[in-house]
Amino acid sequence: MPMYFLKPGTDKKVLYCEKCNIEVTRDMEHCEDCQVCISGMDHHCVFFSKCIGSGNVYPFYLTIGGLIINFVLVAIFASMDGVFLE
Repeated sequence: MPMYFLKPGTDKKVLYCEKCNIEVTRDMEHCEDCQVCISGMDHHCVFFSKCIGSGNVYPFYLTIGGLIINFVLVAIFASMDGVFLE
């Protein structure tokens, strides 16, 4: 969890991640699985082994949506059982 520290050489307090050793913004969170700070972190995906944040949330949901559509189409075509072959 980021903590406020005084920035060296100034009187300004900044958010700082002690694990990553970087200055962070309020929307960043540290991922314990990846050991990095992610901007706008949504979650850590165990299937893709990546953090899902503000930079890749839309491609992630498009991938999940595409997989669902693919499974539905496979189920539909598998249930047809050669209807168009006759």
